[in-house]
Amino acid sequence: MSHHELVKAIDESSSEIVSFLRSIIRFNTVNPPGNELPLAQYICDYMSREGVECEVIESGDGRGNVIARLPGEDDSKRLLYLSHLDVVPAVNASLWSHDPFSGDVEGDWIYGRGALDCK
Repeated sequence: MSHHELVKAIDESSSEIVSFLRSIIRFNTVNPPGNELPLAQYICDYMSREGVECEVIESGDGRGNVIARLPGEDDSKRLLYLSHLDVVPAVNASLWSHDPFSGDVEGDWIYGRGALDCK
């Protein structure tokens, strides 16, 4: 896929991408304790519906990781994407203009923990 084709595909999927991001922001995964397991399962279910092979590994009580595999054309090349699902506490949440777990959209902005950094 060329760069132009990739940008076009992203543009065509932007509403689905925004909807997915909003849905995962709504999971409260503040660490401690983390409690990422429900979100990990949600992500894995979503990926499975899209035809992506994935599994959830429970790494501790309520802690979950998603392992997904996309087959490529060349078995000798691999790409690893690593991220996290937990977020830091929303300090002074009462001062936020939007609930930290709302996923609210205002103009071109999405609000919530994990909207800007990893979720």
